Amino acid sequence: MAYKGRRSLLPDIADDLGVEWVLVASIARAGHEVRINAQLVDASHDENHWAQSFTRPARRILCVQTEVAGEIAAMVQSAVAGHRASAPGN
Repeated sequence: MAYKGRRSLLPDIADDLGVEWVLVASIARAGHEVRINAQLVDASHDENHWAQSFTRPARRILCVQTEVAGEIAAMVQSAVAGHRASAPGN
């Protein structure tokens, strides 16, 4: 939240935080549904490795949060592992 509303470049934010990867996400509600958009970015190269949208019923928002967080965690783990395996020297 410290960067919300500021015009900072993603590589600069990642450098400030000491991270290689950044998960960028947004959430919107429309009627009885919630849509969560998430993307995993290799911050040093400012490259998007994957992006996905999740649309779920809003009536059980805490279950949606748990479900989507689990799906994102699995994708992040897979994307980072794949990136490291394909890195030069591996």
